Parts: sequence; structure tokens; C-alpha cells
Amino acid sequence: MKKLIASAGAAVIAATVAFGAAPVAQAQEKVLRVAHFGFNPQKGRFEMAFGAQSTLPLMAFADSMTFLNKDGSVDPGLATSWEAKDQSTWVFKIREGVKFHNGAPMTADQVVKNVEFLISDEAGKTSISSRFLGLASAKKIDERTVEITTTTPNPILDRWFALFRIMDADYQKDVGIEGFTIKPIGTGPFKVTSWSGETMEAEKFADAWRPAKIDRLRIDSLTEVAARVSALQSGQVDIAWVLSPDDIPRLDASGHKVNITQIFDVVSFKFNTIPERTTADNTPILDRRVRRAINFAINRDQYVKEVLGGLTVAAGQSGASTVAGHQKDIKPYPYDPAQAKKLLAEAGFGGGLNLIMELIPTSTDYTNTSQFIADNLRQVGINLELRQIALADLLGKLRGQKPWDGHMWMGLVESFPTGDVMRPFATDSCSFFGAFICDKSIQPTIDAANSEFDKSKRAELVRKVVQHYHDEALISYMYERSVIDGLSPKVKNYKLFNRAINWHEIDLEG
Repeated sequence: MKKLIASAGAAVIAATVAFGAAPVAQAQEKVLRVAHFGFNPQKGRFEMAFGAQSTLPLMAFADSMTFLNKDGSVDPGLATSWEAKDQSTWVFKIREGVKFHNGAPMTADQVVKNVEFLISDEAGKTSISSRFLGLASAKKIDERTVEITTTTPNPILDRWFALFRIMDADYQKDVGIEGFTIKPIGTGPFKVTSWSGETMEAEKFADAWRPAKIDRLRIDSLTEVAARVSALQSGQVDIAWVLSPDDIPRLDASGHKVNITQIFDVVSFKFNTIPERTTADNTPILDRRVRRAINFAINRDQYVKEVLGGLTVAAGQSGASTVAGHQKDIKPYPYDPAQAKKLLAEAGFGGGLNLIMELIPTSTDYTNTSQFIADNLRQVGINLELRQIALADLLGKLRGQKPWDGHMWMGLVESFPTGDVMRPFATDSCSFFGAFICDKSIQPTIDAANSEFDKSKRAELVRKVVQHYHDEALISYMYERSVIDGLSPKVKNYKLFNRAINWHEIDLEG
């Protein structure tokens, strides 16, 4: 199987150019250096941060209203308690004594201003947060209490609020969106001092309500996996994010630590089922038999065992086995190339079929997986062209600002931030503002599940949705994602969960 990653030699050169010589810290100062797989083009904008590209660095300087725990419970963040007043109204108590990086107090007024910005014309469609959160309005009850209303009933708004990070809205208004992009002000343990090109630098915020143990933080973007590994092994960085299973033996042998985290997300490829949203003729994949044939043609178990080292399991639905609402009896499609060929023939494509898959090359989760899929599909007569695109292009396509140019695209089915099996349908359905997939027959059930406060009734609706997407093969779920991060032996207390890192607890020893 071919691997679409750069050579180690090129990676060493890239790392040297990016970092230069390893920086010398001031006496007794702890400087944490991180190799990132690529910043979101919008850098520090709170309202644009959804994918791991943006949330991993952002949570160093931003705090959300709630945090989701590994056991699925919701923990207090900038909100200390909350309750649903009715199906469209929630009341949140705000943490006392919290300051922004510029010394301004974080109050109920600031929460109200954040909501007003997210629903404003200025934020508009570019505000991923506002679209997902469904915010309608916010009202200050007192200095520590805010009443928030939603456009539709949302029984798990407290879980969604792990996505709602509070910025200094007054500062943002003064410097403008572009100014805030490179010098954001939040309440997190670190304060950004500069963000130039592909390097972010920050310093410890002494007045943080969760103060850091590290004095300074530097994050550099190195898009190639091999470059991140080289930077870690040469001592230029202390942490290298999102590595490959192939890197584990090398890091173990060199005395580095490997942190493997099972996360909510499912690596998948999604079909573009809305004709006007793609420049490709998507007639073939509108046929259920073709989509099911593609699923039967892929040997997921082989990929998990041989390429991923058995670090995870194959997937067959919209949430990993750890998320709320996961249906244990809905299994991945079995590997059955004979059935795949039979279905293709019935659909009129027994003589072969040409398809296009788009993907970003930031992770081997995408590059290696897509190559494996292409190899498998070739065995049943499907020629799959792989087209690599930039992250900025992917975001433009997802927001509906650019057309797709393929029949499908490789990405994640994301249960972030709610840890709930229904979360992915906020994007993977007709209701998404940049919709690329739409099955009108199941949409009313999706809408009902997302607004049902009765837990048993909601569970029945959730099951119908998950089963439908599996049976109709609207998305090809591949495997539950595990994230591999490389750490220097000096790094202590590193944890990753729900696209957030425990920045305030990380320490460096020696």
C-alpha cells in the first residue's frame, strides 16, 4: 500500500527551517514547545474554532462555559451551574473572580455580549459556533446570572456549551475581527503575545483562575508528520501532535513517550448527495446500491490490524463506542467484495466506475486511509481518484462558500463537543447551513431527536436515525479514531480529551 507522506529527509529540512536551532530559555524559565499539524486560517477567533486544528491551541488561552468529562458528565467551566427553565430557555450561573488577559472582569455582561456577537450580521454564516449552538438571545439577570434562549428546543445545551468560549467582547469590538485573530483575549492559562505566520507564542497569565505551571508556550505549524517527529527527536519541541502508528517504535526506542487517546470521532468518508453542491456528476452515488457496494468493498478490520496496529476498532455508525447513544448492535459493514460487485452490476456499473474523493493531507488518518480505500475499491472495479486540497478550501466547501469537486470527501464524523451520537447530524444532514448530504426522509426524525427532552423518547428517535444512516450507507464509517501524540520525557501531566488539552496542568521536569 502506498503512503502519501513526505520523506524523512525532507521532513528534517522542514523542521530545521521552521524552528532553527533549539531556543535557549531564560534561567529557570519553563518553555513548552509544540509542533502542530496546521493552524486554522482564522487563528485565534473563538467563534471559528471547531476542528482540532483550532481547538488544541485555542484552549490554551480560551475557556468554555462547560467542559465535558471522559466519563461523559458535564463539568463546570466559566459557568458553575445551569438549569433548563423551559425547552428554549436556560439559566447559567457565572464563575466569580475570573479575569480576562487584559485585567477586565469576566461578567454576565460579557456573556451577553458574546451571544450578541455570535448572532449578529457581523459574525453571520462564518460563525460556526452560533450555527451549532442555535442561540437566539441572552439577558443579564444579575452580575453572575445569565438567561439564554435558543431558536429551537435543545435538551443538551449544557453539553454544547463546551463549544462556547468567552472572549473579551469589548476588546474585540475595539480591535476588530482581524485584530482579534492574531492577538485574542480570553480567560485561559496563557496569554498570546504574538501570532505571526505559522508560529504562536504565549506567556503564563498570572491571574488565571486555572494558572499554568509553564512560563511560556510556543506552537509551530509543521504539516508533515515526519517533520513533527524529527523536531521532537532532535529536541526542538517537547510535544508533537497527531503522529502515525509507524512512529511509535521509533519514539519508544529514542526514549520519548507516546500518548494514545481514544476520542469520540470516527474517521469516515462522506458522500456529496446534493447535486448542486458539487461540480462532479454525483448520479452514481445517489444510488443506494452503489453506496452499499462501496461499504462492502472495504476491509476495515484489515486496515485496523495491519496499518493502525490494532490501536482501535472498525466503526459502523456516527459515534465511537464511548459516546452517549452508541448502538452496540449496529455493526460495521462486513468485507464482502462479491456482494459489492453484485450491487454494482445491479446498479448498472458492472463494467466499472470512476469516482473522486477530496481530502486534506494533514494527517495519516486521511492520506493512508484514503489510499487503502482506493486500493480496495479497485478490486471491485471502482477507480477512485484522490485529490488533496488545502484546509482553507475544505472549510470553504463546508461553509457552502465553494463547491465540492468530488463525489465524496475524507474527514471525521465528529461527536465534539457533546460526546453524543446525534452531534454529527448537526453537519451531516439537511439542517447544516453548508449542507452537502441530505436525506429528507429521515430529517424530521433528526429534528425530533434534537428537540426531545424526554430521555426515553429521545433514545428511540436516536436509534432510528443511527440505523437509517447505516442502512442507507449515506456515510462510510471507517474506524474509531485514536490520536497519537509524541512527548519529550520532560513533559508531565499531559492529557487530551474532547479536543481540549489540560494546559494548566502540564509541567516540564528538569
